[in-house]
Amino acid sequence: MSIRRLSAKDTSEYRALWVDALALTPGAFLLSSQEAAGIPVETLAGRLENGGNSGIFDQGCLAGALAIRRLSPARLQHIADIGPLFISEGRQERGLATRLLASVLDTAAEDGILQVELCVNETNRAALALYRKSGFSVLGRRPRSILMDGTPRNDLLMIRALDGSAGFEDQILGERDG
Repeated sequence: MSIRRLSAKDTSEYRALWVDALALTPGAFLLSSQEAAGIPVETLAGRLENGGNSGIFDQGCLAGALAIRRLSPARLQHIADIGPLFISEGRQERGLATRLLASVLDTAAEDGILQVELCVNETNRAALALYRKSGFSVLGRRPRSILMDGTPRNDLLMIRALDGSAGFEDQILGERDG
């Protein structure tokens, strides 16, 4: 098992893994598999070459990937957004997502990022369990975050401090004691 930043040379393997994940669990992601497949190879290769995407390899094959994007402008450089996170079918429930997420968070902390944020489908129990186990807290709820075939999906906004700061306990707006 190894984890490393992805580069343009990983484009073909990354695209296949990503499109498969989108087709397998379409409700878990923002893009559809058709939208992802429609992204030009050069565009995807450029994204991978510019960093921010890490992969976990099992027996030399890309088994999962996670993107992280540091925010801008300068006043937001201490925050990063993560996602999507996906693990190939057949390799799930083996701890790969936990290892990959931990590695990306460690690198982010080393790079001076103080907090990471993400959006996750509120019905995606596996992802919610992973993020909670990894120290994320719910910050709020985004109703109708996306529409899938006209049906709204609600997302939870989650956050994790990487510098040990307190005050990141669950705070779903409208549902906390006032």
